[in-house]
Amino acid sequence: MAQATIHSVSWLGTCMVLALAAAAPAACATVQPGLYDVTAYDAHGKAVRSIQAVVTDSRSLSVPMNALCITYPRSRVVAQPRQGGRTRERQC
Repeated sequence: MAQATIHSVSWLGTCMVLALAAAAPAACATVQPGLYDVTAYDAHGKAVRSIQAVVTDSRSLSVPMNALCITYPRSRVVAQPRQGGRTRERQC
């Protein structure tokens, strides 16, 4: 019976560690809601396409950034908030 209790505790500990590890990147990836300018730049730093996106969370910012990465595969995509704040950047 003691072995079952120890096994249950270690399983619970493992689940808690995995849950915390999964939540950590989400906390770091928070995005301020608002209007963003999302721009793709070519290898020479020239803007090849710019779009505006209304962002409510990090997922809604990923959509236009991913779309530009798919359209311009070797570009650098930058999302800049209109109201100031942290700029996001992705190399495609």
